[in-house]
Amino acid sequence: MEENIGKRLSEFRKRKGYSQEELASKLNVSRQSIINWENGDATPSLYYLKDLANLYGVSIDDLINVIKPIDDCYKKDKERTEHIHINKKGVFINADDDHVTISKDGIKITDISGDEFTLDNKKEKNKKFYKKLASLIDGSMLILVCIVYLVLGFINNNYFSLLWPMFLGAFIPGGLFRCIALKKASQFPIVWIATGIYFFIGMMFPYYLNINGWHPYWAILFIIPLYFIFVNSIESLLKLRKHNDSNDKDDKVIDITTDEHELGESEEKE
Repeated sequence: MEENIGKRLSEFRKRKGYSQEELASKLNVSRQSIINWENGDATPSLYYLKDLANLYGVSIDDLINVIKPIDDCYKKDKERTEHIHINKKGVFINADDDHVTISKDGIKITDISGDEFTLDNKKEKNKKFYKKLASLIDGSMLILVCIVYLVLGFINNNYFSLLWPMFLGAFIPGGLFRCIALKKASQFPIVWIATGIYFFIGMMFPYYLNINGWHPYWAILFIIPLYFIFVNSIESLLKLRKHNDSNDKDDKVIDITTDEHELGESEEKE
């Protein structure tokens, strides 16, 4: 009996167009678990049967009833097949053979013909990854600067009071990475660069050149507000232009009609 259920689970999966890897990812299990289920070596628990039923748009009874033909499970029965299920994995909308899945992985739409349309959030995932990597760069550079600062300080005690501005430079590599990876000029580490240069000049010029390094070099700090005024103005203009361009085009939205089970596009009303 388990073998028959396994074959049935495999048929449901193939009908919906999922690979074993995709299904395993959606259920947060290993691919080997899917293989064991479909080979009849193991039976999914009630928890996973519920999730499978939601993904396939059928009831649990239909899922494990090896006698009932799979085609009969998708016959129009509005009281049974049209429903919205919400759990921690996402929102599952089933209307006969049309299915919409909204989860952290994005939006997946499957129509009656089996065609799929997916809107994923890879861009947002990449942003989160880049931010974490930039934080890792900040931490690594800070540790490296601490080591260099201590080594130089023990070599010459005067360096303890002269080289502390190098801690400001520890955040420059991470800032440059954010600027490039996120493609945002506002992430450029201009604050750390300008402030670090100013303090470095202020500390080193009097010591080595016997020159006042604080005045008039404080003018370097004016680079910071000037930079952000320029960058923010440019970014605001680009956002305004993008907004105007989007208004010139028809708005395309997904319209789910439960009566006719159709996915369509609604045009912008004038």
